[in-house]
Amino acid sequence: MPRRRSACTWPRLEENINATFAFAGELVDMRDAEAMKTVWPKGLQVARTNAERSLGAMQEAFAHTLKTHEAIGELAKSQFELAGAQVKAEVEKAAKAGAKAAK
Repeated sequence: MPRRRSACTWPRLEENINATFAFAGELVDMRDAEAMKTVWPKGLQVARTNAERSLGAMQEAFAHTLKTHEAIGELAKSQFELAGAQVKAEVEKAAKAGAKAAK
């Protein structure tokens, strides 16, 4: 079964890649140290923005994972409760049959 990807994660990744390549393009065009001084703050901003987007995507993925595990836990709980109820019903049925046979 293919893994389902969050619709919100891919645009963030694409934004990170686009911002990084745009910054790399500016770096390639630099010719002197003075230009490096002007581009340096932009590079830090790109890195910061990319980190924030990545953190947001990780938090979103964690939230989806947590919700999935909670849903699986609820399914397992309901299955155990159903099985327990069936066993209890069978025990009560057997106890009634045993009580009738003893009379």
